[in-house]
Amino acid sequence: MRLQIAILAPVILMFSGCASFEAISAGQIGCVPEAIAISEKKRGWISTTWIATCNNKRHICSSFQAGEKTRQVNCTAEQE
Repeated sequence: MRLQIAILAPVILMFSGCASFEAISAGQIGCVPEAIAISEKKRGWISTTWIATCNNKRHICSSFQAGEKTRQVNCTAEQE
């Protein structure tokens, strides 16, 4: 029983800390998560890219692993 708890606890903690793409894009693009649509998600070994759209304006976003438990997120408005 102890072994099961020791194995499951880190897995539960890992998934409980996950934020949605909408949530991590919100502060970068100035829209509430509920108003953001996410598309074109591409996951790499240490980075992830996606398009966050709000009010018909597209933002190119990326994140990469900046430390053991830290990710850096950047979003830039797509040039027309």
